[in-house]
Amino acid sequence: MIGLSYHLENISFLMGAVARHQLLTSMLGLAVIVALSWFWRQRSPRVRFSIWMTFLVWLILTGVLKPGFGLPIHSPNGPSWLTALASHPCDTPIYERFSNALPGPPLLSWQGLLVLIWAATAIALCFRHLQRRSHFRKVVKASKPVTNPCLHECLEHWQKQWGLGREVSLLQTSEVTCAFTMGLHRPVIVLPESLLNKLSNADLEAVILHELAHVRRLDDLWLRLQQIAQSLFFFCPSTWFLGRRLYQLREHCCDLLAANTLGAKRYGSALLNVARIQSSRRGPPPALALTGHRNFLEQRIRILVHPPGQSSSWLPIVVTTIVLTLLSLLTAFRPVSADILPRSESLRILDELRPVSPLQTSFIAKGFLGGDTASCWLPIVANYPHPALDLQSSEPGQVRAVAEGIVESVVRGIGSYTGMIIIVRHANNVFSSYAHLNSSDVQKGDAVSQGDALGDLPGGQNLHFEMYRGSKKVDLSSMEKTVGERFRETPSLRHPRDHTAH
Repeated sequence: MIGLSYHLENISFLMGAVARHQLLTSMLGLAVIVALSWFWRQRSPRVRFSIWMTFLVWLILTGVLKPGFGLPIHSPNGPSWLTALASHPCDTPIYERFSNALPGPPLLSWQGLLVLIWAATAIALCFRHLQRRSHFRKVVKASKPVTNPCLHECLEHWQKQWGLGREVSLLQTSEVTCAFTMGLHRPVIVLPESLLNKLSNADLEAVILHELAHVRRLDDLWLRLQQIAQSLFFFCPSTWFLGRRLYQLREHCCDLLAANTLGAKRYGSALLNVARIQSSRRGPPPALALTGHRNFLEQRIRILVHPPGQSSSWLPIVVTTIVLTLLSLLTAFRPVSADILPRSESLRILDELRPVSPLQTSFIAKGFLGGDTASCWLPIVANYPHPALDLQSSEPGQVRAVAEGIVESVVRGIGSYTGMIIIVRHANNVFSSYAHLNSSDVQKGDAVSQGDALGDLPGGQNLHFEMYRGSKKVDLSSMEKTVGERFRETPSLRHPRDHTAH
């Protein structure tokens, strides 16, 4: 039960850190994108759509990659807003979370409850999108080919004109009241029978062109990506604002494509005729429907009357990518400061315990404050604080207690920090932690003496060893230098269960 509560506590910590970072950075990114979109407001909807799609991809990448990415800066007195913005799971490795999480936390803390609520909501939203998509797949499956040969000729003509090599099917149904498009490899355009019966062939050609524009732009693919982001990051207001903006720009792009082909006056007239027929429709429209919400129609007509510039340029997209990348680097820098006891107090604790080496024939793979930026792919000179000792042996060996104490917990790590994690409580509320063990020879509550075997460590594997009192780490740097020889002494190993009394 203790191990389960530890796992839930650490998972909730990781998810909470990701959510906090995603919420703050997404709001910053939204402010940047709104400013860039306003700056290029005279550009074509296609350019502005690309800007917002870049923002969508950036949101997903920051949420997925942030837990493994970070650039440390040593600024213990940094501003609180930067600390809150930049902190993420890398600030506290999983093994340190286990080391500092002593027995006693409830099985379901409020953080764990929030994670469960997030997971349930995200699953529910994904299920809703899948259910909606499944409904329209059934509509497509039950639809039949359009019987009007003129419309098929129109579709084939514009496919050739636009250079679309994919086969597009033209279907009709009575189950929906608005036209929509689905599919990537074999897309289909579904026309409601209400439109087929009431619109002229000229107006139906405008409807087909609009839906064919969705096929040409691969809008179904971008829509799926948008729905994934909205499901996973539903707690970020920016994702919902982004979704609405993408919907508007997507329709503007298709409107202008069709209007440039048929003429703005003819296409606008067809759009109004479709809106009149659908004014009494019931039920929500498909995601890639022609008219969508009624209050959006006036804006679409206005853009047809006064179209923005049609120039296409990569400059806005390149600038947006650079700005968002710089924002990612800014939020990747995080003030880090290890909460370490003063050196004098640490020396006093070590003098009282006189710890021995927890691993035979070992060498120090990573020092107490030494380290590297292994989680960062950039050549940063600064090192990440490492308030522990990593010991390594070329051969499998037994890990032993550095001093007399009581086994406080034995748990198994998660993520990349696999293996057993053993915590021993010593005198004066001092704890020692041993991570990455292959197996455990002790149980919670066992009394151990100095040098007793705790478990096995595979050859070549690092033993992450640290000591702390309360929430502060004991400075072990003296064990590398002045106490180096004594630290590497190797008394005979004993199993704690071999003792008759302690």
